[in-house]
Amino acid sequence: MLFSTVSYLHKSSLSDTFQRGLLLYKEGLLHFKTVPVYTIAMTNKTTENKKAGNGKKILIIEDEAALLRTLGDTFQEEGFEVLEAPTGEAGLEMALSAHPDIILLDLLLPGIGGIDVLKRLRDDAWGRHAEVILLTNIDRDMKVLADAVELGAYEYLVKSHWQLSDVIQKVKDKTGLAS
Repeated sequence: MLFSTVSYLHKSSLSDTFQRGLLLYKEGLLHFKTVPVYTIAMTNKTTENKKAGNGKKILIIEDEAALLRTLGDTFQEEGFEVLEAPTGEAGLEMALSAHPDIILLDLLLPGIGGIDVLKRLRDDAWGRHAEVILLTNIDRDMKVLADAVELGAYEYLVKSHWQLSDVIQKVKDKTGLAS
């Protein structure tokens, strides 16, 4: 499954709503999911999922609502307890209080960016050893890549270069759930 995000303005007779959508290409079909941006909020998804809970907690810090929802739903289906945050500030707060087993972190976030979240995380006794996978659209900025490596990011994944199943496998590998 390949994924890409799209932003657009939805006009109706009642209102104009800025939406974000996720294009999914799966089994030869193109699917499109939309999420109004104003519905973004921090959530803690329960483990009512298709697979039994695996005892692992993932924090997803991503500002694109459709991608956040898709990742959250997918990891929930894989048995993870899912924590979601749409901003760097919310994600950092959640990470330091909930101590997830792994963090999936976008770099381009409103407020404090992903590299700053990672720096602040590394300033904390628990956060120094937190497992972090960067999932971003930044693919040619060598300074950002160097900063990520210096700060101990486990992986640096460019969204457009990876399928969702690959991201899931990377997380499972790092959390000891590889099959």
